[in-house]
Amino acid sequence: MNPTPRHPDVPILLVRTARDVPGYTVTQPLGILYLGAVLREHGYRNVRLLDMRPERLGTPQVMEEVRRFRPRLLGLSSLSYEAETVAELVEATRRFDPAIHIALGGPFPSSMKEKTFELAAADSLCVGEGEQVVLRLADGVAAGEPPPGDGAEVVPGLLFRGREVSGAARDLSYIADLDTLPLPAWDLLDLTKYFGIANFNYFLRHPNYMSVMTTRGCPYRCAYCHNVHGKTFRKRSVEHVLREIRTLVRDHGIAEIHFIDDSFNLDLPRAKQIFDELAKLRPRIAIAFPNGLRCDRIDEEFLVKARAAGTYKINYAVETASPRLQKKIRKNLDLGKVREMIRIGDRLDILGHGFFMLGFPTETEDEMRATIDYALASRLHTANFFVVQPFEGTDIHEMFRERHPEMVNDAGQFDYYRANFEIYEIPRARLQRLVQEAHLRFFLAPRRVSRLVRLVPRPFDLLRGAVRLAYRGVLGKG
Repeated sequence: MNPTPRHPDVPILLVRTARDVPGYTVTQPLGILYLGAVLREHGYRNVRLLDMRPERLGTPQVMEEVRRFRPRLLGLSSLSYEAETVAELVEATRRFDPAIHIALGGPFPSSMKEKTFELAAADSLCVGEGEQVVLRLADGVAAGEPPPGDGAEVVPGLLFRGREVSGAARDLSYIADLDTLPLPAWDLLDLTKYFGIANFNYFLRHPNYMSVMTTRGCPYRCAYCHNVHGKTFRKRSVEHVLREIRTLVRDHGIAEIHFIDDSFNLDLPRAKQIFDELAKLRPRIAIAFPNGLRCDRIDEEFLVKARAAGTYKINYAVETASPRLQKKIRKNLDLGKVREMIRIGDRLDILGHGFFMLGFPTETEDEMRATIDYALASRLHTANFFVVQPFEGTDIHEMFRERHPEMVNDAGQFDYYRANFEIYEIPRARLQRLVQEAHLRFFLAPRRVSRLVRLVPRPFDLLRGAVRLAYRGVLGKG
């Protein structure tokens, strides 16, 4: 994939950024863990990783590491709502040493592309998957030449500030054979910092968990999607996935796996085969799906095998109960089948969590209430009712822009629990009250509370979850 680096000792620092908002969640940064592994596999010996989330680090703490380590290449992986943090880090790094090459990756630059340079004056952007791009970038930076070396060759997915962007550079770099990737560089982080702390799964059967991704790409075209991994579905072999999980269990003491694929169950036979193999592990591990599954790609056999393998929690990404909006946002779920799969999962004692969104373009209050009623009538144990956010780079953003051309996207306003934009069909204050009402009605239903208490792995997590929602103002004023 890459020649032996000419300067293997060049210091490279990869940072997963964060924005300190009430109740934010923490998961392992698989993106930079893979980048670190690929760099080391190809001879770069001086690579460090830093994650701002577990210890709630701010710009001063990151800059302390920059000053100590003095990287030649600083890579920042970020989400769109972390744009302000990225801008602060870029500015502080520029003041410290203008010679440090600053590269941005993750959903933020992948969504906004060249406009990212207006928000943060980085040197380069990695758009899409970064494993192949970071190697070419490291070679150029290490050699002191304009990446990728002589400047004549275009690297797909790599954009530079101040350079004209060619069509070839706009092409994204996707890895066809995921089995060629090394296992993540877990040893470059202290994994114990992630054990037992709040994450997007809310509940943990075992505190020592790890996130695993077995596929990339999603052929569906949901209007709200950031589309970092593209639309071509690619999958790791069952053997490759099992090798990763066995390594985690044996070498790192992991007892729980969180599958965070966008399309884990798109290939249903393969997904069932993974469950069959995991069911053979002893001691048996716990399994959860915090990123959600494609609900209408589930069948009863899938759920039975999932339970036998150790699955105790599944998140169902429903989004809306409006057939009209299911078509408009191109989710196109069979809502009846989804309801039935949730019921079967409940019968098997699998905790079911629902993802719902309120405030789609043209969505009426009646349609929002229909979504809330769908959730209330379901056998879900827990649920989130998010406010639709107009993230740039998504089709939802363009739908909102057509109806509200005056809309100004301030990344600091993005908050899944807050109606911070006056772009919805109802006043944002009214939408905010609906979000609060939905959560209160859902979680205060006596039959749901009793079912939840029976199945939740650790009762303390119930209290912690309620505190987080209250802190964010979801259960009242905040």
